[in-house]
Amino acid sequence: MELPARLRDPGDCLRAAANLHEAATEDAASTAGPLEQRELGGHRDQWGTGTRGIKVRGEQGALAELKRSHKARRTRLVRDAVDRALLDLLSYYRDALSLQLGSTGQLVNEEDRGALEELARRTDPTATLRRAEAVLACRVAMDEHNVAPLLALEQALLRLHSA
Repeated sequence: MELPARLRDPGDCLRAAANLHEAATEDAASTAGPLEQRELGGHRDQWGTGTRGIKVRGEQGALAELKRSHKARRTRLVRDAVDRALLDLLSYYRDALSLQLGSTGQLVNEEDRGALEELARRTDPTATLRRAEAVLACRVAMDEHNVAPLLALEQALLRLHSA
């Protein structure tokens, strides 16, 4: 999951947020899908269902609870994937700020040093801090205020654009 090189306008921000959210959703599906299939198979084995016409008392409630659990897991996996992307972005701004302040320490994203040096030259430390704060605010919105990841991402990327 990566952002475009520059967020030129609000449209870029919304597209980038949608792309990040879609990638997080796909990541969650690839992780959860096989596990859900195993759990559904285990449910059928445990309840003796799956054969046509068999109705076992209580099985539908247990199946509904299992599906609620699957939905909650997918939601958590999406939020976790978005959070990982936000942490990656935060480390990027940390490196840019480090370069702007003349630090000689190791960069987290050493492989992106050229782009980071260009960002550090193009902006000032205050703008970099505002961008980092936008990323942190997105994490807080998702974690503490239970804001939907897509909405939190849109807000954060719009704030990055204006920073």
